[in-house]
Amino acid sequence: MRFKETNSEGSFEHQIVKTDDAIMAIASMMLSAKTSLLKKYEISFQQYIILKTLHNEKGKPASIKTLKAKMFDKMSNTSRLVAKLEKKGFIIRKISNLDRRQVEIRISTNGEKVFIKAAKELNQKILSSYNNSFNQGEITNFLKTLLKLKVTLK
Repeated sequence: MRFKETNSEGSFEHQIVKTDDAIMAIASMMLSAKTSLLKKYEISFQQYIILKTLHNEKGKPASIKTLKAKMFDKMSNTSRLVAKLEKKGFIIRKISNLDRRQVEIRISTNGEKVFIKAAKELNQKILSSYNNSFNQGEITNFLKTLLKLKVTLK
């Protein structure tokens, strides 16, 4: 497969590059929409991911390392995000009884309530967006295609 050279404006004309540009633009739009929706809950998208991870732990504590592994943005400062969530009362941070070097992080009752409300609204928005654009077969194929791409990018 041969790529065309850039033209005088510096843009590529190859279909793969156009596809990549579209994926990046759509991902940016999706993140902006999610960020905007989460503002009313006073949490960022990254903080939402931490709350989601803790919610999915079902009461079991998580470590900073566990939370960092679940983040989409591997460059995020997970410790700083945890500190902000703790300050808001959405999580509880405690030193482990078994290992004083280990910090146990759990979602608080208030954090659970905020997460559930935000997740419900966010999921409704996502479902309506996809349901208005794709049928179930298209969604399945789309997911398979994206997962193939994800594997090649690792």
